[in-house]
Amino acid sequence: MKEVEEEAAIAKPDHPHQRGLWFAHEKVNGLDFWNNEATYTTPNRGKIVLAKLDGVSGGKDRGVIAATFDWTDLAGHKLLTESRRMTFYADPKLRVIDFDITLTAAADAVTFGDAKDGAFGVRMRPVLQEAGGGGHITNADGFGGRTPALGQAFQLVRLLRNSERRKGGNSDPDHPDNPRHPVRWHARGYGLFAANPFALAAFTGDKTKDGSLTIAPANPCASVIG
Repeated sequence: MKEVEEEAAIAKPDHPHQRGLWFAHEKVNGLDFWNNEATYTTPNRGKIVLAKLDGVSGGKDRGVIAATFDWTDLAGHKLLTESRRMTFYADPKLRVIDFDITLTAAADAVTFGDAKDGAFGVRMRPVLQEAGGGGHITNADGFGGRTPALGQAFQLVRLLRNSERRKGGNSDPDHPDNPRHPVRWHARGYGLFAANPFALAAFTGDKTKDGSLTIAPANPCASVIG
């Protein structure tokens, strides 16, 4: 990754595995697909590998990229097949992206465990961070802040920044057909902004709860994130 002047000036380098927009989870049949930077040496890491590009199309109003990924252990044994469709919409003022993701267990049942690091994440620019960047995390009703928002269930979460020169931010709606809608959010002051439907005990501290979800072989689990 390149060193960017803005990042060096506002925040110290941290969490190198958090890059752009990504979909992963820290506990998938015991493997960590979230904290999986190539330089990490933990033995239980998983890998998400591009298997094929299924199509690219463009037009006046939108462009689409479709691809298939394999979720494997470090030895290459496949746990999951991920079919992903990313739609990028044209708008003069907004940047809108839809992710349609379908996960299918390859041979054995696959369990997404109850853990905090997951699942659909975005790492924000330093100017949008609450910790020193002037950003503010809020839900659609105005309730927020990085501490109140952590682990809470919201239908829509926004990260906003206002200044004399700029008003902007990020909004992550959760599709109502997604499992456990409205999703819980893993929001951090340093810029992590992640939707995680698998963390109930991890977020609430109630060990009697279990947010894990198991996908049976050949039984797909679809997720739609706008």
